[in-house]
Formats: sequence, C-alpha cells, structure tokens
Amino acid sequence: MKMNTYMRILTIVIVIMSLFTFTSIAMAETTFNGHTTTTVNIRTTPSVNGVYFTTWAAYAYRDVQTFHNFGTTANREWLKVLSTDDSPMYVCAKYIKYTGTMNATITGSGVNLRVSPNTSSEIIKTMPLNTRVKILESITNWVRITCKYGTGWVYYTYVQAD
Repeated sequence: MKMNTYMRILTIVIVIMSLFTFTSIAMAETTFNGHTTTTVNIRTTPSVNGVYFTTWAAYAYRDVQTFHNFGTTANREWLKVLSTDDSPMYVCAKYIKYTGTMNATITGSGVNLRVSPNTSSEIIKTMPLNTRVKILESITNWVRITCKYGTGWVYYTYVQAD
C-alpha cells in the first residue's frame, strides 16, 4: 500500500517538473524578420489592454522576437519589438508573418512533422531530437519547415532558430 502512495507522489513530482521544463522552453526568445499582415497597434505590455504606443503600417518589415504570453488576454501570443529607445514593446503575433528562410533545430524527441498546422493533421514523419531544418514561414503557433523528411508544419515550441 505504501509503495503505491510513493509511486503516485513520484509521478506527480515528475509531471510538475516536466511542466516547468516546458515553460522555460516556451519562453525562449528568438529574433526573426517578419512583416505585418495589416495595420497593427504596438503596445507597452503584451495585452490588448496595454497602453497604445504607435502603429505599424501593413506589410512593414521589422525585426521581432518571439514572446509568448499565456496570461489573461484570451491566451493570445505576443511578439516583442524594440522601440527607438530600446524599450520593449509588443504586437499580437497573429498580425506578423515570418519572411525569409532561417536555419533551425528540432528541440524535442519524437516531434511530428504535419501536413497542416494543427494537431489533428496527418503526420508526415516523426522527427528525432536535433534534426536540422529550414524555417519557411510561421503563423501564430506553428512553423512551416523543410528538412530531409519533407516539408510541413511543426508546433513552435519544438523549433529553435540558430
């Protein structure tokens, strides 16, 4: 009876530790060049309630950093940009599209390369840790890549740009 209790506690501890590890990976920042898909507001905090700072025109090319906020703003993802005085500002990720190609590495073991950017999509290949890829484009939570296994979509937390 005591052994089952110890095993349950150990399982809970492992799950909690895994969550902290996942969070630290998800919070990693990567700089990339993107363009706006429409006119967008730049804000002082990663929230639709953040103070308005400025507006970027549609199709403006900018350097942005990934910044993922899982707070109270409807789980929107935000990208961090730097203002002219190097203060951090934020833009909603759904209005920025990655442009160009970038070398990267798959950071998880058994990561699925998919036909479409969703978890119910057909799996092209399950890739091993450290697979080298080229990023072709990104949308809010997904990155389209090409590699020796084909071209498809991977969830963003499993791709680290060089």
